[in-house]
Order: sequence, then structure tokens, then C-alpha cells
Amino acid sequence: MLKQKELFDIISSKDLSPNQYYLLACMHDNIQTKKINIALELQALVYNEYVIVTKDDKLIITDKAKKLIKQIVSWKF
Repeated sequence: MLKQKELFDIISSKDLSPNQYYLLACMHDNIQTKKINIALELQALVYNEYVIVTKDDKLIITDKAKKLIKQIVSWKF
């Protein structure tokens, strides 16, 4: 349980909810999400500058997001 708490602490220290991180990771890995309110979570990701919406409505993951994902993925469980 301690490792899960540490993971949650990392995510929440970056002003993300677990669902927002899940959506971000799915976008990064090009995987379809399941059972979350994508619109609500995406709004927060854009607001916190983890995702950019282009003029033609494409979603781009920012370097800030890529750095966080890399940190989480490389974390030893």
C-alpha cells in the first residue's frame, strides 16, 4: 500500500487527479480510456498545461506531461 500512496502523492503534487493521469497516460500510449468523464478530465489537463488543443482540435501532449509520464514509468514499484 505504501507504494500506491507514494504514486498518488507524485500525481497529486503535480495538480492531477488519478483519472487525469490515467487519461494522460492513455493519450501518451494511444490507448482508449474506459469509464471516465473524458471531457471533464481533459479540461483540467488543458488548464494545467499538460495538453494543448490546436486550432484544428487536435490534442498534443506537452513536454511537461511527457516528463511526468517518464518519471512515473521509470519509478520502481
